[in-house]
Amino acid sequence: MTFKDGLLVARVQIAWILALLVSTTLIITLEALDTEERISARLSAVGVTAVDDPARLEFVATVLDEARTAFVADPGRADVRAAYLVAVAAAVPAGILDRATATDAARSALAAGPVNTLAMRAAVAQAAITLPEINVPSGL
Repeated sequence: MTFKDGLLVARVQIAWILALLVSTTLIITLEALDTEERISARLSAVGVTAVDDPARLEFVATVLDEARTAFVADPGRADVRAAYLVAVAAAVPAGILDRATATDAARSALAAGPVNTLAMRAAVAQAAITLPEINVPSGL
């Protein structure tokens, strides 16, 4: 068998290898594009934005501290639990709380009493969007 005959017999395998090389090169090229810009664009399209304003960060941190203090003082009040849930939900995208800490805080607020007011239901809805790990009480 000559080299030419060998190439003719192996043409499918050669085409497969060339297709694999081209597709791998294309994938690497696409992954090397500005992924941070694409991710930011996708997040902003769904309404998730990074908070980079120091005054806003300070405001969220202050509200979180106030809500946490009120929750520790009287965890049975629905308005206090609602405020705490909303503050925790706001602190996650702001980078003030990590997801695990925020999830624990939300779970403790939910366990402290029933979800029987509109404010509490709205707070649970906000927390459920920000923290999908929490279990939303049934019947909501």
